[in-house]
Amino acid sequence: MGILRIRIALVTAMGTLVAITAGDIFDQRRWELLIAPIVIGIVAMLVAAQGRIVRFTGSAATIVVGVVAATLLADGDFTDALEAFTSGPQRLLTTEWPSPARPDLIATTALGLGVLVALAAWLARQVRLHLAPLLPIVAAQTLVIALSAPGGTRMMMLIPLGVIAVCFALLRPGVSVRERWTQIQGERRAIPMTVFVFTLTGA
Repeated sequence: MGILRIRIALVTAMGTLVAITAGDIFDQRRWELLIAPIVIGIVAMLVAAQGRIVRFTGSAATIVVGVVAATLLADGDFTDALEAFTSGPQRLLTTEWPSPARPDLIATTALGLGVLVALAAWLARQVRLHLAPLLPIVAAQTLVIALSAPGGTRMMMLIPLGVIAVCFALLRPGVSVRERWTQIQGERRAIPMTVFVFTLTGA
């Protein structure tokens, strides 16, 4: 479970970086967006050894908590939080750039981040498809970039995302941390893969 919790912590870190970048949707930093990925990641690590029902319930509950907390911190109310689950996505997609920092739109953004980070944490235990958790992170970052147009997002965030992604790729689940570290030390492809990812990220 040690390496699984590390993998969940890494996808949580990536989700947090995406949440920071998501402030560009509103052309300002919105720190309340950090609540959803952080809370979801912490709970996912705590219940990592539990069954599917407990893990699913924990993920669903923390998504709701993250959305409500972000809404309240943005001076909204429970009605704004509820709208994130109904008409929020349509409202967010139809606003001009930058989107107004309304509580319902912030709640919708928090919901999207929460769902994608929860999905990445859920997939973190995959052994054969051990890179699958990166797909929700890529999707989240792509949506943030798209919603931040035409002003664009701060692309420098891709560099730390790339670094964490390399660390994540090296930590295949199913073995202990010590065993994986021994394997990495003898892995000849680690350095070329790292150089490739940094080059791609820089490009």
